[in-house]
Amino acid sequence: MYTAYMKLLLTAVLILLGLTSHGQVHFENLSFTEAIVKAASQHKYLFIDFRADWCKPCIDMEQTTFQDTSIGNYLDKKAISLKIDVDQASGKKIKDRYRVNQYPTMLIINPADSSVQLRMIGFKPAQILLGDLKFVMEENESKDSKHLSEIPAVNANDSKKTCFLKRWFQPKAKID
Repeated sequence: MYTAYMKLLLTAVLILLGLTSHGQVHFENLSFTEAIVKAASQHKYLFIDFRADWCKPCIDMEQTTFQDTSIGNYLDKKAISLKIDVDQASGKKIKDRYRVNQYPTMLIINPADSSVQLRMIGFKPAQILLGDLKFVMEENESKDSKHLSEIPAVNANDSKKTCFLKRWFQPKAKID
C-alpha cells in the first residue's frame, strides 16, 4: 500500500513539474513546410536555429541561451521555433536555400513569403538575442513604424539618393 501511494505521489509531482516548467525554447518537431504553415496559421514568425553536433557555440547556446526563461517565453508567444541540423539531408536543403554557412545561424522568417527578416550569426547571450528578437518582431506591431514594403524605392537614376559607393565607382564624364 505504501509503495503504491509513493508511486502515485511521485507521478503527480512529476506531472506538476512538467506542466509548470516553462522557460526553455520549445523547438517543434516539424518539417520546414509544416513549420511555415503552422506559423502562418497562428500569425507568428518562424524562428530557425541552424546547428551542428560538432559546433561548440551551437552547443553553448543550447545549454545557456535557449534555456533562458525570457527567451523561451518570448519565442513561445511570438514564433514557431525550429531546429535544423545541417548535417542531415533535410537540413542541408534548407541551409542551401537560405545560404547558411556559419554556425550557429538563427533566422527569423516571415511565413507569408518565407523571407528572412533577420539573420543572426554566432553565439548570442540571452539578453542580446532577446533584444534582437524584440527589434524585429515588435517593429511590425508598432503603430508608428513603417513596414519595409511601405518605404518608397530609391530611383537608381537620382544620384543624390543612390549609395555613395555606387556614385564613387561610376565612370565620370570626360571633361574636354
